[in-house]
Amino acid sequence: MRGRPIILFAVLVVAGCQTLQLKGPVRVQDSDWWTTGGSAAHNSAVAHDIAPPLEQAWEYNAQAAFGSSSPLVMGNTVIVANLQGEVHAIDLESGKRIGQKSFRGEAIHASPALISRRIVVANAWGNRTVHGYDLQGGKGVWHRDLPRVQSGLLAYGDAVLLADMDGGVRLMDELTGDDRWVFDDPDGAAVRADPLMAADRFVVVHEDGTARAFDPATGEVAWESELGAPVYASPAASGTTVYVPTTQGKLLAVDARTGRVVWRFDTNNSQVKIASPSIAGGTIYFGSSDGGVRAISTEFGASQWRVKLPGGVSAQVLVAGGYVYVGTMQNRLVVLDFETGGEIWSTELRGRVKSSMAAAGDGIIVLTEPRFVNYFRPEAALASN
Repeated sequence: MRGRPIILFAVLVVAGCQTLQLKGPVRVQDSDWWTTGGSAAHNSAVAHDIAPPLEQAWEYNAQAAFGSSSPLVMGNTVIVANLQGEVHAIDLESGKRIGQKSFRGEAIHASPALISRRIVVANAWGNRTVHGYDLQGGKGVWHRDLPRVQSGLLAYGDAVLLADMDGGVRLMDELTGDDRWVFDDPDGAAVRADPLMAADRFVVVHEDGTARAFDPATGEVAWESELGAPVYASPAASGTTVYVPTTQGKLLAVDARTGRVVWRFDTNNSQVKIASPSIAGGTIYFGSSDGGVRAISTEFGASQWRVKLPGGVSAQVLVAGGYVYVGTMQNRLVVLDFETGGEIWSTELRGRVKSSMAAAGDGIIVLTEPRFVNYFRPEAALASN
C-alpha cells in the first residue's frame, strides 16, 4: 500500500484511570488530521476556508508541554501526546477528556502513529522507547528497547516508519513490533525532522543535513544527498519535490526521485532558523526565528511576499483556503491573507506556540505552552450551535 493507510478506528472511551479503549469501529476519513501536517507529505494545508474571526470553543489542560508535532484528529476525537509521556484523548465538540494513558513517564516529543486498532508511541528518553498499544483491548501489546526517538512516526499500511536519535531508520510491523528492515547511519547522525513520503519513497533528513530516500518495501537506499546545513525542523513535500528547512537561513528544494537540489531560497541571514514549511497550490509558506513569514514559489523559490511579526515563529503554519494561520513565540495567533500576507485578524493566547497546528472540523487545534490544547472555531459556527 502506498501513501495514507486505510485504517479502522473507534471512538475512545475511558476504561480505568490510565487506559484508552476502543468502542465500535469507524473508518478514518481522508479529511482527518491523521499525522503531522495532515498527510504523509506533511504539507499542513486544507482546501476549504476556515474564516476569521475565530472564537475559542474550549481549552483543555494536558498537564505538560508538547513537542513540535501536531495533535491528531480522527472524526470527533483529538489525540495529543505530551512531554510527560502521556497520550490524551479529547472530545472535539466538548473539549472534555475521553481518556489518557501514561507511557513510562518519559517525554513523547512527536506524534504517535495510528494503525489498525493500535497506536504506536515513541519516547524521547529512557528505555523501552517504542510501545504498541491495543486501543480496542485497552492494553499494551509489545514494546521495544530502542534508541530514543524525537521525530514523528509515519504510518504506512500495516507498518510504521521511525527514525531515531542514533541515526537508525526502521520499518516496523504494527502487530508484533518486529523490524521489516533497518538502516543504520554510518555517522550516527540524529534525526529530529519527521520522515515523509514523496514520489513513493520515504525521505529522511538527518540533523547533519544528510538526506536519504528509501524503498518502502526493501529499505534499499534510492539516493543520498548532502544538503550542506543542519536540519532540525521537518520538511514537507508536494508532488515529487521535498522542501527542506535549515538552521542557516536557507530552504532547499530537493527532487525526491534523484536527491538533486533543484533550487535554494536564502534569507541572507545564516543565524535564522526556518520552521517547517506548508504548501498549498504553487506556494510554500513558512515562518522563521526572526519573526518573518514568507510565501515563495514552489517552482523556482521566487519571493511572493514577506511580513514581519513580533517574536519568532518556530511552528509550522496552517493554510486553510485563503488564510494562513501563524502561531508566534509571543503568544499570538495571527491570520494572514494567502495572496498578499496582509494581516486579517489576530488574538492573544495564554502561551507560546511551538507545535504544528491541526485542522479539525470547521476549526483549528492550537497547542500552547505550558500545557494547553485550544480549539478555535469561526464565530459564525459557534453562534449557530
